[in-house]
Amino acid sequence: MSSVMREPCPVCREPAALIDWRPDLAWITVEECRCRGFFVWTPLVDDGRLARLPPEDRATLSELIRALRAIGEVWLNTQDGTVTGALNIGEERPDRPS
Repeated sequence: MSSVMREPCPVCREPAALIDWRPDLAWITVEECRCRGFFVWTPLVDDGRLARLPPEDRATLSELIRALRAIGEVWLNTQDGTVTGALNIGEERPDRPS
């Protein structure tokens, strides 16, 4: 069961619609903000990692998300699957069952 919340986007901080897919999936859908829509791995939001990004990094990340969004879905997670790992932006859900 998902729930829709009106909160700031975890990247651009503009008002957004966030759809939380827990407990079924560890992803939040972010829509209706400058980023143009993406999926974010919930530990990045829960841990506050994205909230601690400097404004310059937020702007760069938002630009990258918008550029990828122009060609498809965008999934934001980390390269090593830990909250402290390097951020990773991909076009496919990394934990999608085969």
